Amino acid sequence: MEKKDYIITLDDNKEYALVNQLEFEGNRYVYLIELNNYENVIFGEINNDTITIIEDNEFRSKIISEFAKLEEK
Repeated sequence: MEKKDYIITLDDNKEYALVNQLEFEGNRYVYLIELNNYENVIFGEINNDTITIIEDNEFRSKIISEFAKLEEK
């Protein structure tokens, strides 16, 4: 995934808008919202242009907090 890619199709064949991305503890993370269902939000880790959805609730909370810090700036 390149930074210019703002619409991403995941393995579920749904399109997501890239809301934001950040680097945290040496890894890249993305915040995505499904285009056809704005209630479907995904936080994932980017590794070799592959997005892995963060399933661990505690870690996902930490990543959400990091994204919130970006919004405060």
